[in-house]
Amino acid sequence: MDDPGRIVEFINEQKGELVALTCFVTALFRALPLDLREDALGEFDTEREAVRVDLLNSGASDEVLRGYDRKIGALNRMRFLRPDI
Repeated sequence: MDDPGRIVEFINEQKGELVALTCFVTALFRALPLDLREDALGEFDTEREAVRVDLLNSGASDEVLRGYDRKIGALNRMRFLRPDI
């Protein structure tokens, strides 16, 4: 994969997959009853902290950490979704 055009294509494909997974997670979260949403958010908090520590200890690039933090922020905004939507 030395061709820069192919590398860009691959990265863009990965971005598309991430957008699709975000759509799925959002839909799944919205489908949960309120009590299960609270449980899911608690699990999310535990998991996101553990993953961030793992990323920091793995020597992941700054770009990976920025992307992780940006997506975590977007997912965290789901906490404020109205229950009736």
